[in-house]
Amino acid sequence: MSDATDAPIFTRERGLAIIRKLRLMDDNFMKVCFENNIPAVSYVLHIILADKSLRILSVKTEYVVSSLHGRGVRFDIFATDSEGRLYDIEIQRSDRGAGQRRARLNSSLLDANALQKGMSAEQLPETYVIFITEQDVLGSGLPIYHVDRSIAETGQSFGDAAHIIYVNGAYDGDDPLGRLMRDFRASDPAAMADSPLRDTVRHFKETEKGVSSMCKELEKIVEEAETKGMEKGQATGRLAQLHDLVKKGLLTLSTAAREAGMTEDAFRKAAML
Repeated sequence: MSDATDAPIFTRERGLAIIRKLRLMDDNFMKVCFENNIPAVSYVLHIILADKSLRILSVKTEYVVSSLHGRGVRFDIFATDSEGRLYDIEIQRSDRGAGQRRARLNSSLLDANALQKGMSAEQLPETYVIFITEQDVLGSGLPIYHVDRSIAETGQSFGDAAHIIYVNGAYDGDDPLGRLMRDFRASDPAAMADSPLRDTVRHFKETEKGVSSMCKELEKIVEEAETKGMEKGQATGRLAQLHDLVKKGLLTLSTAAREAGMTEDAFRKAAML
């Protein structure tokens, strides 16, 4: 008789259950929703930058940029506009991935990849690194933080056209930014404002084409986790697989522990969560 824990982790039923709970704050769902989605990204930037005149021309998710020494980063959302400005939008559930030096690194790589051979430094475009974080990472209770270099002695702007913005995803004010953050936290499109975001979320949660596409994406993630588990050996493979799915937000801790035939506390210790 086969053990219950040998049952497949991913089934369509489980996929549907996961999809119902997904939010734009969740990494894998965000990538699918914003890929090549100019209206949705435009809507987000219009609100965060309080500028509805911005005209976004291109959007890519998981856009990889590298440095001269091989250390690169993968931007969650990379966008350009009609004025040549560059945008890196990072959506972070964990405070650890949104530190000040991470923002510095992303800003420097935007510059390094924008400066083409033959260009002078004065031709560098204006850049924005924007972190949308689930909690108030900078901790001052503000809905949004604008970080720009200034001259310490005069307080004047340094004017280097490099901007860093942190958006507090927990903000719940009755204004456009507060409504946008509620939309990022919502799992039910019916609870979202009438916007390109709601249309996109509804597509991937409520239409057959969208749900099928999302299920395939989830199945691919699970298969990758299974492969990683197999590479770590049969004895620890399934535990590693379950651990990876919990980290990605595709399984709850209690479900993963049950699949492993362990208590939650034992699973947490074994997987070092």
